[in-house]
Amino acid sequence: MVAPNVDSEKADGEAREGEPEENKKGSVDGGKQGTTPKKLKKDKVVGATTKAHRPESVAASGAPHVKPELALPLKCWPAGGRCYTLFCGHAEPVHSATFSPFGDFILSSSSDSTIRLWSTKLNANLVCYKGHNYPVWDVQFSPMSHYFARASHDRTARIWSMDRIQPLRIMAGHLSDVDCVQWHANCNYIATGSSDKTVRLWDVQSGECVRIFIGHRSMILSLAMSPDGRYMASGDEDGTIMMWDLASGRCVSPLVGHGSCIWSLAFSCEGLLLASGSADCTVKIWDVATSSKVPKADENSKSGSTSRLRSLKTLPTKSSPVYALQFSRRNFLFAAGALSKQS
Repeated sequence: MVAPNVDSEKADGEAREGEPEENKKGSVDGGKQGTTPKKLKKDKVVGATTKAHRPESVAASGAPHVKPELALPLKCWPAGGRCYTLFCGHAEPVHSATFSPFGDFILSSSSDSTIRLWSTKLNANLVCYKGHNYPVWDVQFSPMSHYFARASHDRTARIWSMDRIQPLRIMAGHLSDVDCVQWHANCNYIATGSSDKTVRLWDVQSGECVRIFIGHRSMILSLAMSPDGRYMASGDEDGTIMMWDLASGRCVSPLVGHGSCIWSLAFSCEGLLLASGSADCTVKIWDVATSSKVPKADENSKSGSTSRLRSLKTLPTKSSPVYALQFSRRNFLFAAGALSKQS
């Protein structure tokens, strides 16, 4: 893909190269229940990893909604190499970073109300997208790469094209922050999770909400779409995961087992497994093939409910909350976390 050529304000971000300091260990405060994270006064940078700092509770009751930030410098590592590149330019903490499907670009979202597009080939900031007046919590490339969606504190989600500096669609309807966004496999829909405890499915062409998923008892922090486009998983602040049938809007399987909020969800390439990463410092693997095929008549039965709530495997990290998960094409599971002061 050719880098977009847009007539916008100068993208003043910069890239810095360096060597890793292997002997230095960073420590990140994982946050305490009922507190808000402190914003760092260091340079805000973005690179090839994702959320390095997220507390278990995002905001105190009655306090302004403050999302956790990427507190440490993020590094873009070439395969087999030791050098890394830091992408600097945001004026406030970075909350999300994502690669394009082909790895040519990185998108980052920040509390400075902007999205920045970075080239991994040129190691440069190409575009600074504006449009929100509040922090942008999440950004996701579409499977076709040319479009992206972002979620914001202003209660909206917006669809953008890489070659335009104004949004193509604005999805409004949530009653509180839109905390996460995810594309459907066919690129015709996006899902948004909100602090209003609902998930909404939107038509990308019209910008209309076509379905509302109700059932969570706390804010939605993570979303994942199955590769076949039939199911959606949503994770909330209480540690509950819900598996939804997109056609009917029905919750086919609640997955319970985590002891804290769900920061990340990922389906395997075949859609048979679901991985969940939590602030309880564990990764759980769920059998989606079994849980999504539970007969409707068995939903209220005790035995059926027990079988659906059991995970295949629990992978502890000792003291590292898991903020990002990704399956490779060969079904290797990659996880990203951060050091915690609990140990």
